Amino acid sequence: MKRLPTKVVWLLSGVRAAVRCLAGRGSRGVCFARGRTARSVVTDRRTKEQYVVMIGLDPAKHSHAMAVLDSAERQLAALQVANDNDGYRAMLRLARRWPQRTWAVEGASGVGTHLAQRLLADGESVLDVPPKLSTRARIFDTGHGRKNDPTDARTIAVVGLRTAGLRQVQPDGDAVALKLMSERRRELVRTRTQTVNRLHQLLMELIPAGASKDLTASRAKALLATARPRDVAGRTRRQLAADFIDDVAALDRKIKDIEKRLADAATATGTTLTDIVEIGPVTAAAILGAGNRRLNHALHMAALSNKRHDERGRSYYARKLAAGKARRAHFGA
Repeated sequence: MKRLPTKVVWLLSGVRAAVRCLAGRGSRGVCFARGRTARSVVTDRRTKEQYVVMIGLDPAKHSHAMAVLDSAERQLAALQVANDNDGYRAMLRLARRWPQRTWAVEGASGVGTHLAQRLLADGESVLDVPPKLSTRARIFDTGHGRKNDPTDARTIAVVGLRTAGLRQVQPDGDAVALKLMSERRRELVRTRTQTVNRLHQLLMELIPAGASKDLTASRAKALLATARPRDVAGRTRRQLAADFIDDVAALDRKIKDIEKRLADAATATGTTLTDIVEIGPVTAAAILGAGNRRLNHALHMAALSNKRHDERGRSYYARKLAAGKARRAHFGA
């Protein structure tokens, strides 16, 4: 019979222990509180201070579930609370019974970000448990990936105890700030493009000669001044075009402001990315704060610009083509 991988074995044993622990308490297992009232289930009433505990936390939109395990994976307590300030304080009160504690939060860089950062602000130690890992643990134990808050919290704690190398969550810093500002700039640029497209359509209907697609607020304003419609529809188009021109001007100011803040923030990190030809502060900020997909896009655009404007980039590109690389493949080399 084929042996299961070691990770599969320990996940199976750990999660099965979780189900036994929960299922063995009363006819319906551990009874978690519903609604705004929280109730903890303490399963080991010996002196709490002697334990180094792992607290599994399953965050959700309306409620959070937590389970406290000692180093031998015995469940000491469990709690389910509403996702509000009272619920958060109830979790902290329970957790502080054990001075030596670590939180394992599922999706601490995703759905659990706010909760993980709040715990950090209160001086707690937090590990990030990837949802895929906890889901895999549930699948190995039950044969399906259905979520069940009471068992999920313990499963997350088991993963936290048994998995080496889980990411230690750090307070939001420069990278997060750069990411937020880069996303804001991207949204503003997208909105400006949509507004200019609508403005262009109106100008095409108002002006016989039409209008260039490369519009700025001042250029569009000059074009609109030449339009003198006499019918109701034409006057309405002219008024809407004037509104869009005001919108474009306002968006230009906002984009200029966010780009300045991005440049200042990128410079403050001490990055040397701006030493590369055609990588300015805005692109550097996008790279520093980007996720994988955004990072790949930013690097690709930087490589294209470098090839066009830097002799070293052009020489590198030529060498790769001579070596048989496809025209696009050299950017990932």
